[in-house]
Amino acid sequence: MEAIERAGRAEIVALQERLLRHQVENAWRNVPFYRKRWEAAGVRPEDIRTLADLPKLPLVTKEDFEEDLKENPPFGSYQGNRSPVRIHASSGTTGTPKPFFNTQSDLDRIAELSARRLRAQGVTPADLVQITLPFSLYIGGPIAIEGAMKLGAGVLATGTGAMTPSQRQIEIAHRWRTTVLCTTPSYGLRLTEVAREMGFDPARDFRIWMVYVTAEICSPEVRQQLERSWNARVYSNFGSVEAAASTYECPTRSGSHISEDAYIFETVDPETEEPLPPGREGVLVITSLFREASPFFRYRIGDIVSLWEEPCECGRTFRRMSEI
Repeated sequence: MEAIERAGRAEIVALQERLLRHQVENAWRNVPFYRKRWEAAGVRPEDIRTLADLPKLPLVTKEDFEEDLKENPPFGSYQGNRSPVRIHASSGTTGTPKPFFNTQSDLDRIAELSARRLRAQGVTPADLVQITLPFSLYIGGPIAIEGAMKLGAGVLATGTGAMTPSQRQIEIAHRWRTTVLCTTPSYGLRLTEVAREMGFDPARDFRIWMVYVTAEICSPEVRQQLERSWNARVYSNFGSVEAAASTYECPTRSGSHISEDAYIFETVDPETEEPLPPGREGVLVITSLFREASPFFRYRIGDIVSLWEEPCECGRTFRRMSEI
């Protein structure tokens, strides 16, 4: 466990405020999308000094990004002036796919956050991680690879069933003795079916001790089904293209820890958009604290959650987020 994960609240807040001030000043100078919005709201960088000042910044929605993409093709003005080494994008299932630029520094930080996830869930350099996520504009597959590599674990980047047929996925997992399976909940269930169709008992015939699911909501019923089927521990990991590797479950699985040295999570009332206190269920709003390209401030993700400040039994002091 990293020292920052056990830090006192005052230390975490001081770090967040220092990083927030830097991000706001950078965006004011280099990101026209935010400068325009903040000037319209009568806010300047010197007005944002503490976390209590954060609500002075207007909320941002996916519709705001979509409108900016139309007005400033092809990539919008919210990227800033940093050249990307890799571009990822949202799925576009609820609108136009939204590209997000990443510098090498951004990707290095995301890899560290992804490795933190795996470390918290017990993965070690001795593990062999089979990643069955898509390798596309979606960020989940690449950061799962880079997180495992950062941790020092071995990686089998098999991709989805469209990339490596499901029977072949099962053959690889069995023959090469995969120990950690990274997948979506739905594809994890499909691999369970395929293993049985091939004559295997997933709980007995494989070395898989942990299943890492992401990209979809994992219901308690699906989690239990996967755990029984594979005789494995299942961890569900929330994130998005914008807020990559932003949370992680610890062994207690009592909510997801927020990587508060990289992101600020808030909840707001869905109607008034006023900030809500800890424990109150509301709409999730996220601010980045490290991004060189495509920083984002008070982005209304849309998921309904509550945030918890009570210390976790695992010893981590990062706040936690409820299930969506």
